[in-house]
Amino acid sequence: MAIDFKKFNEQFPADKMKHAMAEAKENQNTPLPDGEYTARLEKMELGESKNGALMLKAQFRITEGEHKKQCIFKNQVLTGTKNDGFMLIKTNEFLESLDTGIPVVFEDWEQYNDLILDIAEAVQEDKLRYLIQLDTDGKYQNLEIVDILD
Repeated sequence: MAIDFKKFNEQFPADKMKHAMAEAKENQNTPLPDGEYTARLEKMELGESKNGALMLKAQFRITEGEHKKQCIFKNQVLTGTKNDGFMLIKTNEFLESLDTGIPVVFEDWEQYNDLILDIAEAVQEDKLRYLIQLDTDGKYQNLEIVDILD
């Protein structure tokens, strides 16, 4: 079966496709350099990694500067590591650094999921913005909340 390229050339003209490619390349997110960024939390949840491990997934959106509108992601695996307890402690520290006033306590995974969703909701209701420090260590980029701005 032969493809009717004439139909595709009419539906998706080459000049429009070339323009779309150039625009996409210009808007393509490149890795953020280490440094400080002002950002707001867009979403945060407890999810699963590709390997089925539980992990915290957080997405921030930069609100100022040269990289405005780009995203910063924090993905913290919680289970299936060499030291799951330490990973949970580090995640608790991160959740506390969001400064919502909600006590961060782990009782079980269902409660912890509800806690994460409650913290995300409180951050968004209070319209909190953060000064975030990115620091690359090997192949991983670490995220730290340096200051609460609003």
